[in-house]
Amino acid sequence: MSKTVVKDKTVHYKKVDFLKGANLGNLLKAQLLDKDSFYHKAINRQQFVSATKDDFILINHASSHQSMFFGELIIVESGKAQAVLKIDNDSATEFPIKTYLTEDLPDDEDESVEVVRKEFIDSVLYFGVIDNHVAIIQSRSLTARTLESYLGWLLGEAAKALPANSALILKDAPNPAIKEKLESTPAKTISISSGIGSTELQPIHKIESNVPAKIDYKIEENVVDVLKTAFGVDLDDLKLEDGLDDANLKLKLTLTYNRKTSKSGQKVIDTVASSMRHNDDYVITLEDGTKVTADNLKMSGKISVETINNKVYNDGLKVQLYNWMTTNINFGD
Repeated sequence: MSKTVVKDKTVHYKKVDFLKGANLGNLLKAQLLDKDSFYHKAINRQQFVSATKDDFILINHASSHQSMFFGELIIVESGKAQAVLKIDNDSATEFPIKTYLTEDLPDDEDESVEVVRKEFIDSVLYFGVIDNHVAIIQSRSLTARTLESYLGWLLGEAAKALPANSALILKDAPNPAIKEKLESTPAKTISISSGIGSTELQPIHKIESNVPAKIDYKIEENVVDVLKTAFGVDLDDLKLEDGLDDANLKLKLTLTYNRKTSKSGQKVIDTVASSMRHNDDYVITLEDGTKVTADNLKMSGKISVETINNKVYNDGLKVQLYNWMTTNINFGD
């Protein structure tokens, strides 16, 4: 008996930039949906992650709904095992974990042809494209950046379908209402945050010694430069015994004014506020008290996604994505 579940998923909007007049939706339809195209076959769309591994990324499912191209991007870690927790009784102090390989999976009853191999799917991203507008439902491992890189490879390096000297970039487009608010109301305070990382110092090995060289770390150059230039704090010679990956340190800069500022001062703040739109960690406080963050400036929304036996119902998702795009996006931009 099939089990149907409906969950809300976040849709992120991206606009295609720097295609020199090309149309992403048309390019994808021509390369993936045309039966005479080399890339109509899924096996030809595999992008291997590295030269030493069999892991790959590909658009597995490709179809259309009205004017929208619809795709399913997946990543596969070849030969990966899948751990399964078996919850067998309420009194157990520990639940058993069993690991399955793909060869442990039973064959489907309707498999009428020999299956060359099976692989576990690590993650799935769904996307819709109308002209140069893209709606994306990201996953844990696959993001808009992954899709951008894959499409650049598929249409550029592989299919040679992009115009000469062009790049495919998926660019954030601001929420129209928030953008209008930001442009019409002066900014009062801008807070910018950045994680503080570290780099390894090259260890000095003594030829006559068999003792392993000790590795020291130093704070990343960009953080050192900011602290030195702005506050006169010189950490260039500070050596650390461990890296800062787990230190949870952040550098936070705040640009603001007390009570009132001049016309030039306001221009500086507004210019910085505008340039921060492509950063991921900032808060802009407008003169009327409204707070604008990276998350609410970027255009996104929610749609209901139906799954049947834990598999997304693609036909229903296509309709939902198309309706969201045609309702929320200004295709004249």
